[in-house]
Amino acid sequence: MIGSEYNHQSGGGGAGGHYEFTSLAELDTIITELKSVADGIAQDGNKLHRTAEVIAPPAADIMSSLQTEATVTSIDAARLHNQQMLAAAEAEIAKLQAARTAYAQVEDDNTQSFHAGG
Repeated sequence: MIGSEYNHQSGGGGAGGHYEFTSLAELDTIITELKSVADGIAQDGNKLHRTAEVIAPPAADIMSSLQTEATVTSIDAARLHNQQMLAAAEAEIAKLQAARTAYAQVEDDNTQSFHAGG
């Protein structure tokens, strides 16, 4: 794009997964932040798993049993969502790490070309 038609925004990403980075350091920061988010998602998943293991009816009546089943169903849905979110975060991390590797290679190639006079 030419002139005012182009609005540079570093990082981010939009439709089609388009990203722009101004440096490897910026990309490293984004990867580190996303890893921290993924770690938090994984910790939440562990809490949900532990919680599901200790659910028990508070009494031996039908209503207590039904409430326990509803609670377990709800926790299972939360666990599934958590697993999907973790998978999405890990996929994004992998994509950004691949982009970082490619970016670093281009930078190295450009530096070598510059020093070689070409």
